[in-house]
Amino acid sequence: MDSASGLVAAAERVAMTGYGIFGFYDDGDDVPEPEVSDTWFSATRGAVHVRPMCELPEPGIRFELWSEAPPSDVTDAGDEPEVETRLSFRATHGSIGVQGVATGSHPGVFELPPGWYHLHLLGYRRSVMPGIEKDLYARNVAPGDEEWERAEGIERYVARFWPDQEAERRHAAEERPPERDERLEAIRAWAKGRGLAVNDSGPLPAAIVAMYDASH
Repeated sequence: MDSASGLVAAAERVAMTGYGIFGFYDDGDDVPEPEVSDTWFSATRGAVHVRPMCELPEPGIRFELWSEAPPSDVTDAGDEPEVETRLSFRATHGSIGVQGVATGSHPGVFELPPGWYHLHLLGYRRSVMPGIEKDLYARNVAPGDEEWERAEGIERYVARFWPDQEAERRHAAEERPPERDERLEAIRAWAKGRGLAVNDSGPLPAAIVAMYDASH
């Protein structure tokens, strides 16, 4: 992933994992939590949970915002992703945060303007981490040691976001209030002009409709 054409912003951090899970989420309110799953990830429209192979040493997470669909090259340090998925993600607040179950939340980690996004989530070097973890413990290498810190982020995840214009249009149409029937509005205005009692919305009495039709 060396090409930066169209790359708007990027940020990296170590992901604090708790109970085998870390995640990232829209900083807005009322984000639905992903359901518990046996797969390597679970997601809703505004939150993603990832289940790394090892809690320690901690995995790394990189966020990328692209102006358009990113390049097809998804290698990381020469490695192909071992897992990947494509999701739809909605940002409402302008940023996303990172959390680990039982380790707390860290809001405002990455700026993501409000809107709907394609999300391509990739995971690297999952298969090698159990062996690395076992070797470190066998040699009594502990957290805080230089070798331990070098192992942090070997298991790595990349979240690539870019605007989803189709989702924007689709959801905007769903949220738009339905257009009022022009014929009903004409009948309603005609009835009110003659002092007839009618509601401001909803269906009209059949008698009112019949009177209107008879006069036109």
